[in-house]
Amino acid sequence: MKIIFLKFFYKLEKQKVVRCVCFFTKKIKSKKAVTLIELIIALSILAIVAAPFLMTFLSSTRNNAFSREVIDSTVLAQKVMEEIKSRPLFLSQQAYSDNQTAEYKEYDIYEDYKIKYKIVMKEGGLLEDNQEYEFLSIEEKEFDIIFIIDSGNLILNHEENFNLYDGDPLEFFLEISEEQSIFSYEFFDIDETIYYSQNVNTEIMTRPLRIKVHYVNYSVDLFRLNVDIDNIGDNNQVKFYVLDDINNMFLVNNSGKKSFYKFNRISSQHVEYTNVLYKINLIVEKDNEMINQLESYVKKNR
Repeated sequence: MKIIFLKFFYKLEKQKVVRCVCFFTKKIKSKKAVTLIELIIALSILAIVAAPFLMTFLSSTRNNAFSREVIDSTVLAQKVMEEIKSRPLFLSQQAYSDNQTAEYKEYDIYEDYKIKYKIVMKEGGLLEDNQEYEFLSIEEKEFDIIFIIDSGNLILNHEENFNLYDGDPLEFFLEISEEQSIFSYEFFDIDETIYYSQNVNTEIMTRPLRIKVHYVNYSVDLFRLNVDIDNIGDNNQVKFYVLDDINNMFLVNNSGKKSFYKFNRISSQHVEYTNVLYKINLIVEKDNEMINQLESYVKKNR
C-alpha cells in the first residue's frame, strides 16, 4: 500500500513539474514576442519624432553652406569689380557700344569660382539733368552764346564787356526763349543796369543750344549766373560747356523749372578730352551654376 502511494505521489509530482515547465516556457515565449513588438513600436515613434529634426539639421547645413558661398562670391565680385574699374585700358578695349550685342567673357577663376564680365560703354553718358559732366570734345563745336572771363571782366560774344564786380561779385541772369526753333536770350544784372538782348539763330535749329563759359589767362573770378529756360520747347535742350575753370568759380543756378546740362572741368589743353560711362556686369559661377551677380558704373576720361 505504501509503495502504491509513493508511486502515485511521484507520478503526481512529475506531472506538476511538467506543467510548471510548460507554463514558464509559454511565459518566456510570450514575453519575447511582446518585447519585439514594443521595440518595433518604439523605433517607429522615434523615427517619426526624429525625422523633422533630422531634415531641419540637413537643411540648415545646406543653407549654411550656400550662405557661405554667397558671402564668399560677393566679396570676390566686389574685389574683381574694383580691379576692373582701376584698369581704364582694359575697359576701353573690352567694352561694347551696345548692350544687346554685349556678351559675357571669362575674367578669371578663383578656387571653385569662375568670374565672367560684360562691359557696355556710353560715350558722353548723361545720367540726369543739372549734374556736372566732363565733355567729349571741345574742338569744332559751334557755340551760340559765349562768355569769356578775363581778370575781372566778362566778355559776351566777343563784343560786350562788363565788370564782374561792383565791390562785391555781381549776380547775373540769363533768360532763354524759343519760338518755332528760333532762340533768343536776355542777359542782365539784378538791377537791370546791364542789359543785353539778341536772337541766337535766324534759321531753324535742330541741335541743342550750346553756351560756352571760358576762363582765360588763369582767371579765378566769380561768375554767378541764374538761368531760366522755361520758355523753350520741351524737345529742345540747353547745354553749358565750362572751359578752364580750374577753381570752379562759375556758379550757375537754375531759376526756372526746366533742366539744362552742364559739362564741367573741360581743359583747352585736352582737345580729345572724353567722358566715357562704363556699365560693368559681373556674374560668379560655381559648378557651372550662377550663384551671384553684381552691377556697377564707372566714369573714365580718355
